[in-house]
Parts: sequence; structure tokens; C-alpha cells
Amino acid sequence: MTSNNSPYRKPLIGTSWKMNKTNQEALAYLQRLQERLKDVSTSVFILPPFSALSETRRFLQESDSPLLFGSQNVHWDDAGAFTGEVSAPMLKEIGCQFVEINHQERRRWFSETNETANWKIHAVLRNNMSPIICLGEEKRETWDLTEAFLRYQLLQLLAGLEPAAAANIILAYEPLWAIGATEAASPAHVAQVHVLLRRLLTEKYGTTVAQAIPLLYGGSVNRQNAAGLSLLPEVDGLFVGRAALEPDGLADLVELALQAPSAASSIA
Repeated sequence: MTSNNSPYRKPLIGTSWKMNKTNQEALAYLQRLQERLKDVSTSVFILPPFSALSETRRFLQESDSPLLFGSQNVHWDDAGAFTGEVSAPMLKEIGCQFVEINHQERRRWFSETNETANWKIHAVLRNNMSPIICLGEEKRETWDLTEAFLRYQLLQLLAGLEPAAAANIILAYEPLWAIGATEAASPAHVAQVHVLLRRLLTEKYGTTVAQAIPLLYGGSVNRQNAAGLSLLPEVDGLFVGRAALEPDGLADLVELALQAPSAASSIA
């Protein structure tokens, strides 16, 4: 894991609850997670469904919790006749710090594209939140094809984004073929992709901005691989799915990621 200029304490680790958890279930999760992580010094974020955002904010404020939270989606306009949608100003007013954009499930089921994701990224940034931008290839390919795909997708997603704004984004590499799979992408592949992403960001924005952007890995992260993934070059944190659907699952992964550098040092 490399050092960068991100304002978040490393490793940055979080989870999306997807379409899970009522308000009462959300509060029970947060209570248990806070009990487990009360002495942990890192940045941990939760992305609840829209219906649980207000209760999440209330709990975190009343308990003076260091946990961070955000939304799983947003519309690209700040207001308008878009039935069923939620805007960035609405999320900002609730207190969201992050907004997830371009997850593979949004692309598959709700026709998210590089273009619409780009509009959403701009909306989130102009409302002073950090977009967690998911990207990744849909199927296993040769490295040449993977590199070409990621270069194209990244440039499309970041179109029109100036360096000052780009310093506030977070990238989450999540190849579709690893999401919900029995195994994550191999450590060698994840390392190679994250080095590529850092290089592409450096080419576009320069070293200072590129180093300020956290690069997360997501896709079948679990207790068996969290520590190893956390040690990889240019991996600044983890974006966890089903392994964090219960609070102890996320707490375990946070502890494993934090212990990894010390364990590696003692072995060396």
C-alpha cells in the first residue's frame, strides 16, 4: 500500500448495503460496528439505501461517531422533473460525504453509461462531496485489452474534470467478473491494474493530484484475501460487498487490513 495525499486515513475501507436493511436494521448494524471499531484509527464508510440515510446521519451525529457515510446513487441535475430520483443537493443536505457512481450493477440493470456517470460525477463535485467512481472490465481479457478498456473508460468518466476537482475523487476498481464470484481478482492482476490507474491519473493530472486520489479494490473481498490485497502497491483501501453485510464482517476486514503491514514487517 502506498502513501498519498488523501484527506482520509488509510486504509480507506467501506461497504455498500445495496438494497438491504430497514432503518432499524441499519441502526443495529451501526451500533455494533461502532462498538467493534471504537479504537480503530482509519477511515471507514457506509453507503446505506436512500431510505436509511437520515437515520444513519442521526445516529452518527448523536454518537459522535467517526464513521463516514454516503449514497449509492444520484441524479445528474440538481432539480427537475425526474420522478423517483434524488439530487446531489438533497444528499449534501442530509450530510453525505460520498456518492457511489457507475457500479457494475447500475450499468447492467439501470443502463448507466460512461456519459451519464460523468454527468453524475460533476454533480457530486459541484455540491462538495466525493464521488466513489467504480470502473472495471466486464470479462477476463488479455492484458492489452484490459489496459485499453480501462484507459478508455477512465478518460470517459473523467471528461471535463479539472485537476482541482479531480483531487476529490475516489476510484474503486471492480471488474464485473470478480463481483459476487467465489474468488477476487488475483493479487498480481489487482496490483497491475492499480499501477496502471495511478499512471493514467499522473499522465492526466500530474503527480500531486494523482497521489491525492485513493484507489480502492472491490470484488469478492473477504477475510481470506483482505490483508494480502491491502499490501499491494497502489491499493489504498477496500470496497467490500457481501462480506460486510453484517457489522462484524466489516469490522473483521478493517482489522485485518490494519494488521497487514505490521504482520508483513515482522515476517520480513
